[in-house]
Amino acid sequence: MNASLKITKLSDGEAEEAGQTLARAFHDDPPFVHFVPEAAQRVRVLSSFFSRFARYGMVSGEVQGTADRRGIAIWLSQEHASSKLATLAGLDQLSVIFGDVGFARLSAFLTFMEKLHHDSMAATHWYLAFIGVDPTHQGKGVGTALLKPMLDRAEAEALPCYLETFLARNVPFYRKNGFNLLSEGVEPSSKCQFWTFARDPKSGGLGETSFRRPQSG
Repeated sequence: MNASLKITKLSDGEAEEAGQTLARAFHDDPPFVHFVPEAAQRVRVLSSFFSRFARYGMVSGEVQGTADRRGIAIWLSQEHASSKLATLAGLDQLSVIFGDVGFARLSAFLTFMEKLHHDSMAATHWYLAFIGVDPTHQGKGVGTALLKPMLDRAEAEALPCYLETFLARNVPFYRKNGFNLLSEGVEPSSKCQFWTFARDPKSGGLGETSFRRPQSG
């Protein structure tokens, strides 16, 4: 394996670097374009947001990255996630970071997507909140390498995994890595198309999932 694809757990001092990588990776992601339409402003907003979210992931789950930090994955443990930890990580400042209009858009979006998540996944599970690769390094196997350690861990712990994506090109990637489609639709406030996925550890990520498939969109 290429040494740059070695996956390691990130520490608190690397939150800023992780945030910058994710900001580049998600700069053109449809929901973030909806929240912050102006491109130059979006660079600043996403760097601040993702740095805080990385800190949150470090205390409520796992944040992992490639050796060169060109790829980052933030996994949240549904057992440890809490509003108190989110506040400690600085996520209580989202209204300041996104501004009034952007924060209102973000809030409406999250209300819908979080309900969908809750309705789909009753059991304890790992939530892949964000996985991103620097645009200059995409298409080189970084995403698959990032997924493997936590998917192996989830199987060992007999825990399912959940994620959402808002790009059609990501759908075959997640299927290839053992995720099954739960729902597909359009988030009403942003008009962004979404796909939600779950991975069942009982089948090693293969075959049909037994999770609920909520009606949406």
